[in-house]
Amino acid sequence: MFSHLYALFVYPFSYIVVLIVTFPVF
Repeated sequence: MFSHLYALFVYPFSYIVVLIVTFPVF
């Protein structure tokens, strides 16, 4: 159960981090 909740929390957060890191490039 914890792994599922961890995935639900990490996936959106990592996606936002990727957008923040790649946004200045464009």
